[in-house]
Amino acid sequence: MIDPADKQTQQLPLEAKRGRGRPSTGKALSPAEKQKAYRERIKGNVTDDSEKVKRLEKHLAYVKETDETAMKRLIEQIDELKIALDKEVAARKKAEAKLISVTANRDQKETGKAWDVESCGKGRRTWKRVEGEPFESKGMAENFIKGVTLGGSESRYRVIEVSLA
Repeated sequence: MIDPADKQTQQLPLEAKRGRGRPSTGKALSPAEKQKAYRERIKGNVTDDSEKVKRLEKHLAYVKETDETAMKRLIEQIDELKIALDKEVAARKKAEAKLISVTANRDQKETGKAWDVESCGKGRRTWKRVEGEPFESKGMAENFIKGVTLGGSESRYRVIEVSLA
């Protein structure tokens, strides 16, 4: 304490002891005010990309349209190829039928000849004539052999030319 009668002693420049931590500014915000300010800052961060979105939508529509026209073009090409293939298959079948008929006619035109079928059993060396009349064409004899071998025969067969004279 200071004596009020003492005029000689000067007052010491003592400062009040500062408290711990950061000094207050007097402008502190309540938690509700802080949250409100945060929400406003977040709303302000949103950028306007509507132009980008419009351009992307336009590009997407173009790509879809291009894909659809390309797909239609491919389907048309596939249909054209199927038609061409069908024509080629028909022409090939016609040519094969003509070749078979020419071969059969050639075999039949040779006069005085016939074809016979011989068989040889499994493990044997001698060929024996198969019973029946000789065939008029070599193709008919070969078809006969095909029919016999489909039945699972273990014998071997051959076609030989026979003179009718």
